[in-house]
Amino acid sequence: MRVGIDFDGVIADIQGFKKELAYALYGVNIQNEVIDRDKVIEEGYLTSNQYRHLQSMIYRNPITSRAIKPINGAIKYINKLHKRGYDIVIITSRGKTELQNVRHWLDSKKLNINLVGTNRNPDKSAACHNISVYVDDQLRKLEYLQEIVPHRFWFSSSENIIPSSSLVRQVNSWFNLYNEITKLDP
Repeated sequence: MRVGIDFDGVIADIQGFKKELAYALYGVNIQNEVIDRDKVIEEGYLTSNQYRHLQSMIYRNPITSRAIKPINGAIKYINKLHKRGYDIVIITSRGKTELQNVRHWLDSKKLNINLVGTNRNPDKSAACHNISVYVDDQLRKLEYLQEIVPHRFWFSSSENIIPSSSLVRQVNSWFNLYNEITKLDP
């Protein structure tokens, strides 16, 4: 079975790293519920230029991007899925430069996984043909895949609580995700 997994927010703790870096660079302590761009700027935590710089440091700087921590359990359960014979592919909206940084990050974690980028296009449909399961932390990205991917999982951590959807199954940890995926075995 082929499993597609988003990188940011599912494998890599991007939200936690944004908060850490915002504090290190600008001395601001951003709350979990306001970590997205519009809220951070609207509520005065950062200016538009500061947020753009923060994003650049996270996604385009090869040294900084390697400091991103994995989501709890991600590496353990990806390895377990791989050992069970699942074909894992990371499908991310990142562009070419950012993909190189993801590859370096994966290599540093000893994860030999196929990597596909959609060059900042949130619609991952073209990359998800022949995928049986797809996991993303952004509900809108899963909605594009409704007719393409039979099993869609919304990875929703405590920092990403949104009302449930009948279009996807919601999981809140890698342990739960692993169990849900392995239930799909024929």
